[in-house]
Amino acid sequence: ANTSCYVDFALGKFQVDPSLGDNARELGRIRENIFSLMKNQTFDLDSIVISASASPDGTESTNKILSQKRAASVADYMDENIRQYADSVRRAMEAEARDSFTILVSDDGSESASRAVAAAPELPEIRFLSRSNGENWSMLSYLVDRDTVMNEEAKHRYMDCLEISDADQRERILQNTPFYSYMKQNLYPRLRTVRFDFYLHRKGMVRDTLHTTELDTLYMKGVEALKERDYEKALEYLRDYHDFNTAIAYVSLDYNASAMAILQELEKTPRVNYMLAVLYARKDDDAKAVQCYLDACKAEPSYVFRGKLDPEINILIQRYGLNKADDDYDL
Repeated sequence: ANTSCYVDFALGKFQVDPSLGDNARELGRIRENIFSLMKNQTFDLDSIVISASASPDGTESTNKILSQKRAASVADYMDENIRQYADSVRRAMEAEARDSFTILVSDDGSESASRAVAAAPELPEIRFLSRSNGENWSMLSYLVDRDTVMNEEAKHRYMDCLEISDADQRERILQNTPFYSYMKQNLYPRLRTVRFDFYLHRKGMVRDTLHTTELDTLYMKGVEALKERDYEKALEYLRDYHDFNTAIAYVSLDYNASAMAILQELEKTPRVNYMLAVLYARKDDDAKAVQCYLDACKAEPSYVFRGKLDPEINILIQRYGLNKADDDYDL
């Protein structure tokens, strides 16, 4: 499970300031998500991976370090909040246990009260892991594509800049465009996102095929290998799980049949539909590929721009004139 929030930071700073911008509401929303997962009766929360992104102003290397520090700062902030919450829950449950009692009825009908013995509740230990996503160019491109103020010429000039592989040079060229000040003021703040990925396991889950002293250690290694784009190693860890991440590893290695078998069994979420679109495109089944892509875009508009970055999908966009307007999503 995952969600994103927008955390404002002072220019060049990484410390979390709840009083800045809309931080209090955003951080409060994340806390409620975590508290809800901690109380879930079906799943246990194992770990939370916090990934921060930065806007492109400044050098790429500096922004990568800055986003790492911001992710770590948010992780420390949330960890402290969760510890305080766990302590308050523990105290409340212990107080409730102390205040409760049981009525005992003897054979002669007399009654007596017996207080319950307070027991400290077991609350899960949650690991917070921080990651840096560096400069958030993909989000910027999506925002530019959906922006209603920038005209088509400005959008085309921006897209031309994306052809420059060096991010610092790309940013310098953008600074000389007439629309840069608008982007920096209105779009750049939205690039400073913090993503939360929640890793859970079903209570009492036992895997017959995996033997590990730490629950889902192999799975987490597989996820890390995916992030490092080491797909063969990722597949070694994920092969027995048959979930979306396993399918991604198969897709990345061009094991399309294996990926298709997994994705067809999953709930048709936007990301599942998008990956199915890629696989159908590889099979030259344009009708199913287009339908899956449009279904993904209907539910999650960010896939409109994402499709332009993937060769298999971009061919379909150009071939069938997709995404010209919101009402073009129906075949």
